[in-house]
Amino acid sequence: GGDLITLSNRGKMALLTLAELTGNAIDEKELSFIYDEVETFDQKYVLGFSGDAEILLNFRLEELIPLGIHEIYVEGAYVYTKSKWGYKLFDLKENLLKVDLYQEIQTGVNKLAIKKNNNWNLFRNAIKSEPILDLDSIFFLTDRATIIVKSGVRSILFDNGTTVSLKAGQSVGRMSKSIEKANTDYLLLSNDGGLVKVISPTGKSLFEFKGRGVEQILDSVFLLKTKKGMRLVDEKGENILSRAYELIEPELQRGRVHYISMVRGNRVFSTRKRNY
Repeated sequence: GGDLITLSNRGKMALLTLAELTGNAIDEKELSFIYDEVETFDQKYVLGFSGDAEILLNFRLEELIPLGIHEIYVEGAYVYTKSKWGYKLFDLKENLLKVDLYQEIQTGVNKLAIKKNNNWNLFRNAIKSEPILDLDSIFFLTDRATIIVKSGVRSILFDNGTTVSLKAGQSVGRMSKSIEKANTDYLLLSNDGGLVKVISPTGKSLFEFKGRGVEQILDSVFLLKTKKGMRLVDEKGENILSRAYELIEPELQRGRVHYISMVRGNRVFSTRKRNY
């Protein structure tokens, strides 16, 4: 791929550039058939596997992470290794290895969390904020929401800086959605009593309900399932349709809602896409 060439011999592979192939470099050096497999990432990096060892190269076949007994992870802007000694974080822009050895590393969209001395530190590039230090635990729930525990207090931290505190017995989950490409991730905050609160991707509380579930079927339209039937509501929890139906189904076309069909009794209704 690109300007890279792979050659195979007796089950092993060698790497060279197109310039080496056309510049008589093959005649001047012995090829090293050491790789069992190679992978490329974003037309920038080459990951080579040799037995239990891994190496990371750029497309000029310059060594970025030396061959060693470790696992190499390339996740967006972050590159790190995992071995029996711990995690190491690399800065590929400077082509340098961070000197610290960490207990664990987690990555997210514009977010990085590192664990050292049994504490987590969270770095958020999205709003260029100061790092949040000495966390008990951390979990990247969505691209814009992170569950953190600090001094035993659990909360949801959003990338815009909004914080939603979580009480004992409350659980957090992601709302299911019919639209695969929807750019919103709504959260559901549930209590022991069955009351569920819908929270926007920016941390704003939208509406509460008691029912069998809720699903996002359009960017700001939700299918609410209750004992009395199904309803379509907006971000304020207000009814879009005046009545509840026994069945409401979004009809998908290429990942988008084409129209919505509704069943009440023996009658079937259809709401065209242009109404939404």
